[in-house]
Amino acid sequence: MDNQPAPRLFEALIRYKWSSLCLTLVIVAISVAVAAITAPRGVVATSTLALKAPLHSTEVGTDITGSDQLSEASFVRYVQQRALFLTSDRVLDQARTILSNPPDLDSLRTEVTATAATSGQSITLSVSAANASQAEGVANAVVESYRDLSRSDATASANQALAQLATQRSQLLAAAPPPPTGKGATTTSPATAALTQELANLDEQSAAIGVAVSQFGDGVTFADSAAAQPSVFGKDLLRDGAIGLALGLVVAAAIAWARADRDRRVRDADDLHATASEPILAEIAEIGWQQGAALPGPNGSLAMPSYQVALTGLRSAVRDGVVVVTAAGPQAGATTSTLHLATVAARDGLRVCVVDADTDTRKLSELLGLNPQLAGFTQLATGAAPLAGCIHNVRVDHETAVWAVAAGVQTPGTTTAMFQSSLLEKMLAELRANYDLVLIDTPPIVDAPEVAAVVRESDAVLVVTRRGVSMDALDRTRDRIKLLDGKIGGYLLTFAATTAVSNRRKPPTVVRGALR
Repeated sequence: MDNQPAPRLFEALIRYKWSSLCLTLVIVAISVAVAAITAPRGVVATSTLALKAPLHSTEVGTDITGSDQLSEASFVRYVQQRALFLTSDRVLDQARTILSNPPDLDSLRTEVTATAATSGQSITLSVSAANASQAEGVANAVVESYRDLSRSDATASANQALAQLATQRSQLLAAAPPPPTGKGATTTSPATAALTQELANLDEQSAAIGVAVSQFGDGVTFADSAAAQPSVFGKDLLRDGAIGLALGLVVAAAIAWARADRDRRVRDADDLHATASEPILAEIAEIGWQQGAALPGPNGSLAMPSYQVALTGLRSAVRDGVVVVTAAGPQAGATTSTLHLATVAARDGLRVCVVDADTDTRKLSELLGLNPQLAGFTQLATGAAPLAGCIHNVRVDHETAVWAVAAGVQTPGTTTAMFQSSLLEKMLAELRANYDLVLIDTPPIVDAPEVAAVVRESDAVLVVTRRGVSMDALDRTRDRIKLLDGKIGGYLLTFAATTAVSNRRKPPTVVRGALR
C-alpha cells in the first residue's frame, strides 16, 4: 500500500460520478438561491448630485467643525451627512407629495439608497422599482424634494443669523450714549467711533450672509435626471450559478479524490505492479458489454493469446505441479481463467487436471457440464470416495480434453467443517504424481477456511485480480496466503482496459516470470 501511486483526479470523479454530480448541483442550487434572495429585483434608476461647498458654514447652518471655513475632510463628512439627509423621512415624505401614486414610506425606505463619493464631491441616488418609469419618477421626486428642503433650510438658517445680527444692532443703538450737545461739542468722540465700527461690522456680516445664501442656493451644483438601468437580476443569477458550478466542481473533485485516496483500487497493471513483488503474468482485456459482463468461455478465442502468455509465465515460475487459482474480490473471473489456462496447457500437450474446490457455487462443474451427482472434491475431503472414482475426462473442444474433479455431491449433514487436511494432502500428492499441471479453482480464500490445506500444500497460488478491485481486498488475500504458508506464483489482471492492451507496440514477453 505504501508504494501505490496517488489516485488520479479524473478517475476519482468518474468513480464517484453520481455523488460528485449531486454535490455540484446542490452547491449550484445554493448559489442561485442566495442570488435570488439577495439580488435587487425590478429596475434601478440612478441620479447623481454634485454638491457645493459652503464658504461660511455658520451662514448656512452647516457648522460641523466649529470653524468658519470648511476643510477638505470636513467637506467629505458634510457630503456624507447630506447623503443621509437625502434618504431621511423628511425628504421621502415630501417626495410622496409630488408623486401621483406614491408608495408608502416603509417601501421608500427600502427602495431609496444614497451613496456619498469617497472624494466627497457628489452623491449617487439609487431607486429600485417594478418598472423604469416608476423608478425614474421616484428618483426625480426625491432629488426635487431634497433641493427644496436644502434651499429652505439654508434660507431659514441665514434668516436666523440675520435676525441675531439685527438684534445685536438694535441693542448697540439702544445702549449708545446720546450725542453731545452744546457749544463746542464734537461728533467724533471715541465712544461714537467705536459704535460706528461695530455697526459697520454687523452690516458687513449681514451682507456676507446674504451673498453666501445667494451663492449657496440649494447646495447643489447640478443634478442629473434619473436614468433607469437594465435589470441585472438575471445576470446575477447566471453569474452566481457559474460561480456555484466552479466551486461545486472544486469541492466535488476534492471530496472524490479524498474518497479515492482512502479507497484505493487497482486501475491498471502499473498499480498492481507497484504493490506486488510477484510477477504479473498477463492482462486479460475486457471484451465489452455486447458479449456479456463475464470473461469469454473456454471455447472463446478473444482471450486465448493472453492466457497463453499467462501459462508461459506460470510455468516459468512453477514449472509443473499444483496451482491454486483464487480471486482477490468478487467476480474476478477465476473460474473462467482456470478453464482457459487448462485449455491452452492441454493444447501444448500437457496432461492437465482441473479441480472444482468451490463447493458453494460449483461454477467450474457447471461450465464443464459435469453431473451434480458425481462424486468429487467434497467426497475426497471427507473420505467418502477414492480419487480414482472422482476423476472424469472432459472434452473442452473438438481437439482438446482435460481431466476434471467435480465439486461433489452435497449430502445432508455434510459441511465444509468436516473436511480433513490429511485427506486433501493425500489427494494433492496423487494428483501431482499423475498430472503435469493441476489447477484447483477455489473461492476467495479469505472466506474459505476449508481450502487452507490446499493452499498450504500447493506449489503456487495464482491470484486473479479484477481491474477496480480495492487494495484492501488484495492485501487481505495476500495476507491469508502468507498466513497459510502459500506461495504466490503471479497475478492475472482481468477486465483490463481494452485500449491499454491494444495500444502496446509489442506483445509482452516474460522475463524471470514477470511481464516486461
